[in-house]
Amino acid sequence: MEENLIIKFFDENIILRDEDDSDNFNQQIIESQYYTFLLDELKHDFKIICLTETWGKCGKTNAEFELINYKSVHQPRNFGIGGGVSIFIHNSINYSLRNDLCVNEIDCESLCIELKNKNTKNIIVNATYRPPSGNLKKYKTHLKSFITAINKTRDHVFLAGDLNIDLKKHASNNNVKNFINTLLQNNLIPTINKPTRVTNNSSTLLDNIITNNFHNNRLNTGIIKTDFSDHFPTFLVTNNIINNNIPSKTTIFRRQINENSVKQFQNLLRNNVDWNLILQSNDANNSYDLFLNQFCKQYETAFPEKQIIVNTKTVRTPWMSNGLLKSSKRKQKFFFINAGPNLASKIPLNSTSFESYLKNYDKVMDEPNLKLIELRTAFYNLKNNKSAGFNKINVNVVKSVYHIIEPLLFHIFNLSFKTGIVPEKLKIARITPVFKTGDDSIISNYRPISILPCFS
Repeated sequence: MEENLIIKFFDENIILRDEDDSDNFNQQIIESQYYTFLLDELKHDFKIICLTETWGKCGKTNAEFELINYKSVHQPRNFGIGGGVSIFIHNSINYSLRNDLCVNEIDCESLCIELKNKNTKNIIVNATYRPPSGNLKKYKTHLKSFITAINKTRDHVFLAGDLNIDLKKHASNNNVKNFINTLLQNNLIPTINKPTRVTNNSSTLLDNIITNNFHNNRLNTGIIKTDFSDHFPTFLVTNNIINNNIPSKTTIFRRQINENSVKQFQNLLRNNVDWNLILQSNDANNSYDLFLNQFCKQYETAFPEKQIIVNTKTVRTPWMSNGLLKSSKRKQKFFFINAGPNLASKIPLNSTSFESYLKNYDKVMDEPNLKLIELRTAFYNLKNNKSAGFNKINVNVVKSVYHIIEPLLFHIFNLSFKTGIVPEKLKIARITPVFKTGDDSIISNYRPISILPCFS
């Protein structure tokens, strides 16, 4: 199931308002371009975005406060000024508003939506705000009512909120301790454990994402450091939110190998190529280069790569920008490219020539020892699922045309035996890192596997 991300923004310092015109909605509400900018920087399509203290006004339109690719639900405060909560839902997600769970009172503001899952539990997302001056006891009463309702349906819950309860004081403050105990007694845990508001004189953990889905071993949470607000945004990555409308897609390239295309390839090798230059050459490198060039040319004609769009379940974590992704790939590439030279550099120098280990080497293989039956047996014994080398030639295709290219390969390999020269392109390997054990983010926990061309 595809991973998705819930993010909670907290906003106090970027409210735009005109003290002389408190009814001006366009100045009081937080402008959406701030969030558009932040989302662009993070390079991630967040599935759910919760906002608090939006300063919306009852009876006023929210058209000025929308995000591209998102639907939205807004609950402005129906008393006084300030407050307000909003939820933005990615267009790929179906949802319904849970009015029965929403609260709009001076001590608690909660906006709730439900995400329908066909094959697993539904998900309740609760964007909640408790004003610093709000009565904590009354807020807990609303929270218990919410918990009682969701316990009946046993739904998954993600409560994202600016609680204004410093959970760092759980050991010294009885109110905080009792609040946490209420959560734990109802199988709910806070997932953020680092300060979300930091000043020159203090650091407090006021904002959190609370869930009963902590058994999910792919649950990741964190804080995004930004100066957009004096509260840091928090995020939670999970694999429980389903794209009900639009599956993620990616483009791949694939060759269409079937009975008709194989027959076409056989005809091309028989009728479109003059192989005499290869058979007349006495240079192993030159012979193999001529052979491989013609073989690959006809291979591309018979089996051209076609672009195919497929569903994908790949997710990028919110902190993985395009730059970091490129750097990571480059680091892995350099690691495995340099693995051979690094190992070779550790071999102690030896002044002894390799020739001293050979006796009568000038008389070795005066006559080619390779027999046709040996070559044929070796090719037909290749595993059908053998991975393709750097030239991406399919082993099954090679087997299907082996009877055509057998004289060419026999000539090339005999030249190699006679001259003692292995064609350079037979030595090119595709290096694939295979995970061994331990932390999969550490490159040294992978071992490089060399995949040679099937002709090798």
